[in-house]
Amino acid sequence: MLWPRRFLFFLLFGLLAWGVVLFALGLETRLFEEGQAALSRALFRGVGRELALLVLHEVRKNSLSFQVLRYPLPERPSFEVEVVFENAWQRDRLFRHLEALLAPLRPFGLWGKGVGDDDYCLFWGEEEWFHFRLRLRQIFQVAIVIDDIGYDVAMAEKFFSLPVKLNVAVFPHLPHGPYLARRAEESGKEVLIHFPMEAMDPRENSGERFLLRSGTPKEEVVRMLEEAFRRIPQAKGLNNHKGSRATQDERLMALC
Repeated sequence: MLWPRRFLFFLLFGLLAWGVVLFALGLETRLFEEGQAALSRALFRGVGRELALLVLHEVRKNSLSFQVLRYPLPERPSFEVEVVFENAWQRDRLFRHLEALLAPLRPFGLWGKGVGDDDYCLFWGEEEWFHFRLRLRQIFQVAIVIDDIGYDVAMAEKFFSLPVKLNVAVFPHLPHGPYLARRAEESGKEVLIHFPMEAMDPRENSGERFLLRSGTPKEEVVRMLEEAFRRIPQAKGLNNHKGSRATQDERLMALC
């Protein structure tokens, strides 16, 4: 923080000297006929480059990344800068910081404002100086689901002891299911019901006594679901065990 403050100290000292020069030339050049707007343009020509470097330095320090999309041109004398932030709080903090840092120059015509939800602009007088395109970093999340909990208590306990966020899908019909669902919740894991569903191959369905089949009447589906959630009340939802045929039944999936 010392470098920007020291910079502004010397800048303000230079502005005083610049003001003396302007005043000496004012009557001859009629600079003050347009008042503050003329002074702002003259100031911008005198120290604009150094201030632009200061602004970009602060943007670099307080964002994930930035890229200058367009440098000032005669027909459009403004910077266009894309800035990427970690989150909205970091974005808002940067522009509060810039406004506070540049506040001593507000009497000389420097000011800023938000433009919609995604842009922010700095102005010298009425001329746009910086146009910031604001972007939040895309955040991708992965949910890990451990299926088939209910066969092996010791193996399940190993998953429960992991110091990470996990979702565990517990069989509702196996003897250890209710106990392991309680243990999962106690360990801070989110619980799902791992519901056996009909497979395309009939041989894969033969050993499943608690099975949702394609074409099952609505009343029976509701009864089976209520029984599963009665046995595993910790469950926040369910996923399918097998189910290559059942998951093709849109009516059945709508009930689940």
